[in-house]
Amino acid sequence: GGAQAEVCVEDNGDGTYNIGYTALSPGPHSITVLYGGQPVPHFPAKVCVEPAGDAAAVKVYGPGVEGKGVFRGALTHFEVDARALGAAGGAAVTARIRSPSGGGVEAAVEDRGDGTYGVQYTPYEEGVHTVEVSYGGSPLPAGPFRVAVTEGCDPSRVRVHGPGIAGGTARQPNCFTVETRGAGTGGLGLAMEGPSEAQLSCTDNKDGSCSVQYIPSAPGTYSLNVTYGGRRVPGSPFRVPVVETGGGGGAADAGMVKCAGPGLTKGEVRVNPVQRFDVDCSKAGEAALDVKVVGPKGVVEPVEVTDNGDGTRSVSYVPSREGPYSISVRYGDQEVPRSPFKVKALPSHDASKVRASGPGLNTSGVPASLPVEFTIDAKDAGEGLLAVQITDPEGKPKKALIRDNGDGTYTVSYVPDTTGRYTILIKYGGDEIPYSPYHIRAVPVGDASKCTVTGPGLVPTIQRG
Repeated sequence: GGAQAEVCVEDNGDGTYNIGYTALSPGPHSITVLYGGQPVPHFPAKVCVEPAGDAAAVKVYGPGVEGKGVFRGALTHFEVDARALGAAGGAAVTARIRSPSGGGVEAAVEDRGDGTYGVQYTPYEEGVHTVEVSYGGSPLPAGPFRVAVTEGCDPSRVRVHGPGIAGGTARQPNCFTVETRGAGTGGLGLAMEGPSEAQLSCTDNKDGSCSVQYIPSAPGTYSLNVTYGGRRVPGSPFRVPVVETGGGGGAADAGMVKCAGPGLTKGEVRVNPVQRFDVDCSKAGEAALDVKVVGPKGVVEPVEVTDNGDGTRSVSYVPSREGPYSISVRYGDQEVPRSPFKVKALPSHDASKVRASGPGLNTSGVPASLPVEFTIDAKDAGEGLLAVQITDPEGKPKKALIRDNGDGTYTVSYVPDTTGRYTILIKYGGDEIPYSPYHIRAVPVGDASKCTVTGPGLVPTIQRG
């Protein structure tokens, strides 16, 4: 087949060996067995590896294959559902996408570990694209899909962030950023209404984002409308409080501002998941709020501030790298209490903190032919993809059902339908958890020596007629 299979050799201690292998792709394979460096009789042996499961049972759906609202330069997606095959992740799903000019389009595949997969790609040409999806190395019979890509945009993918959205200062430049990367091609519209005229200017950064600056001539509350392709972007219109230079001559009191939330007060956060905290300005008067998140080596992370309309603001940011972060919260150009806050960004996941336990992992044995289950606790391990692979005594994959309990724990169940040793491999975020792989022996359930048989049909002579 050209691809090296994964081989496991087990010494039984009695002069015999158990050999298992996992082929990574379908097709012809050659098996070579050497003993003392010499080939064993009847080897090499030729075997043909069939595709995993019936590819026709795999479902593919979503705008990225159905051609619904697929625009040039805009990120699109589709789903691959292989749960009908009893799959629980691990089998390779690949997507090959060709543009009208014949060039390849990069596709990102996410294995969710439960038999479903998410695929994303961004087409950069107008016209019909060809999407071919394979499962376990075999092209799905439903494909290839022909997807029409047109000019257009998806305003829901536009992001607006920056201190100028949370608030501004009269007669001073106030700035924010509009990110249109991955939203397709459209016209950016900006309008600001309020107590006075506000001068607006926009600079294209040539990287899929624009820097916007506005200068209001009077304090008050302004409404900022941001549209893309003629439609409003998420959060628009934005309510922007504008104060006099210096925070209104002392009318605002930064000392009355309170900050709280897991993205701030826990002291430790994880890389990549969105981190959030709240800022309560309800007793601090009217002023501009400025939040700045600075990470390792001075990297400045984008910050989104949402005005809840009740004197509080919701702040979110995404740490992009591991290390120390400093979060500055200023109100009316003054630091609020305890600002700048210090937090440490840990890896997005830590498989070493995952724990697995339960009767299904009992090293003294589990009953054959009966369902057993065990629990995986990932509460302290961050966000990662859980994958459980079970192989039976013959090295064949065994179906495992994974239930997300919604509290950071998972329940895994399986049925060891034959006696012998089972191997359970557990990975979190691509890394094995402690004590994985588990080797569990399935033992017979009953005891034939304790069965009795009685009845007239058991006498030596049976009279007929």
